[in-house]
Order: sequence, then structure tokens, then C-alpha cells
Amino acid sequence: MIDEPIGSYFTVDAIASLKEMTVNNTPEEVLQTKIVGQQEVRRNLQDWIDPIKTELKALFETKKALIPIDAQRVRQLVSEGKAEILPSKIVWTVKPCPEDRRGRRKARLVACGNFQTNDPDQAESLFAGGPQVLL
Repeated sequence: MIDEPIGSYFTVDAIASLKEMTVNNTPEEVLQTKIVGQQEVRRNLQDWIDPIKTELKALFETKKALIPIDAQRVRQLVSEGKAEILPSKIVWTVKPCPEDRRGRRKARLVACGNFQTNDPDQAESLFAGGPQVLL
């Protein structure tokens, strides 16, 4: 009898699901910082709401690294050559924490400065620590 690949995949998925249900779900102690994938964050979104709020508060209020502006102002700054829209991402991490063996969750908003176009008036640099501030 020839095995059907589709049937085999379903069987493997079913076994994995059963295994997951029977395994001890006690969280492992976090001993070193680890980066968490987007899928894990989505599965446990409630655990990540406070870290997101903390990051936004730090950026807008504490450090004042960002200021809220509306879409019209963004378009104006871009058209004047004073701003550039860059891709960004959130880096999700879990760090060791003596008070909680599951670790302390952190969210960091990161602008991808390596996508920034080069300013012809400035010397070429390969360092991509963050975007230039033109304002």
C-alpha cells in the first residue's frame, strides 16, 4: 500500500496536537534573554499588552523620542524632503526575572534605519544604528 502524503501530514499534525495536550504545561524558567516570534506573541497576546504600552509610553512621554503627528503632517514633511517613511518592526523578548520564572516580557519598536536613503551631503557610512533626525 502506498502512503498518501496528505494523510501522513494530518496524522503527524494530530499526533503533535495530542502530544502538546498531554505534556506538562508548567512554564520553563527563563534563564537568558530570548527573542520571541510573532506567532507566539499572537497566541498569548494578553501577556504582551503591558510591554507594548510601556514601550509606547517610553517613546512618547519619558524619552520623547517620538512625537505624535497626523497623516497630513507626515505627507507634508515627506514632500518637503524633511522626512522619509521607513519600515519598522517590533522586537519581542523575554528576559530573566527573579520575581517571575516565566521572565519579563519586553517590546521594542525599531525603525529599520538600514532602509534609509543616503544623504548625498553626508559621508557614506555603513553603520545602521538608527535613522537620521532631520527636523
